[in-house]
Amino acid sequence: MIILSPAKRLSAKHPGLVPFQTIPRFKVETEAIVKELRKRNVDELMDLMRISSKLAQENYVRFSVWQWSEAISSTLFPALMAYDGDAYNALKAWDFNQDMLLKAQSGLRIISALYGILRPFDLIMPYRLEMQAPLSIKGKGNLYEFWGKKIAKVLIDDMAEQNDSLLINLASQEYSNSILPFLPKKIRVVAPVFYQLVNGKLQFSALYAKQARGMMTRFVFENLIEDPEYLVAFQDGDYQIDQSQSSNERLVFYR
Repeated sequence: MIILSPAKRLSAKHPGLVPFQTIPRFKVETEAIVKELRKRNVDELMDLMRISSKLAQENYVRFSVWQWSEAISSTLFPALMAYDGDAYNALKAWDFNQDMLLKAQSGLRIISALYGILRPFDLIMPYRLEMQAPLSIKGKGNLYEFWGKKIAKVLIDDMAEQNDSLLINLASQEYSNSILPFLPKKIRVVAPVFYQLVNGKLQFSALYAKQARGMMTRFVFENLIEDPEYLVAFQDGDYQIDQSQSSNERLVFYR
């Protein structure tokens, strides 16, 4: 199983390319978050999300008209095709073949501050909300407290259903922190990390790391990788493994 962070941007460019649609699984929790966000005016959304007035206005409108729906409509998009950030542009899910799409549906989970945990074909409304946003809901001081163990429990159940005990963590710390503290020891977590080699030193770039996470996700589904030992063969984007810096839990790649 792979976990990815969501993207801040959403796009409707490739909405119809999944073979079927599924529904997010945290209806009550998601509606509670939206209800709280609807109480905020544009200025308050600016402060909460640390975004511009234009983006705050856009999301004020989004949450004003937001609705949970189990019917396909022009305002709902499959999560895998909806996110439009650096990782997803590198993943290029829009040109997955049918087998890759089905593999992603079973083997990829996207962590979301609004929806909790998403399968690739789950239909979502356009939104913007980060897990670290200081939003209080139902007596919980922030979104980490609000979600608690719920996201991890669904992930654990999904993995158990597939008899899977390996988690490839390609999510940022902001999102993986909602899961990792609650995983049982029987689940092995492997975290690939990506660096740039500059003047003989490894340097971290958030932009390039996001792109590499997308490329690594595609690499896994394109090559039907199930054994973590084969992750070291990843060379997309001119990356290569640094064996001296890597361990069983942390695979260091650089270029």
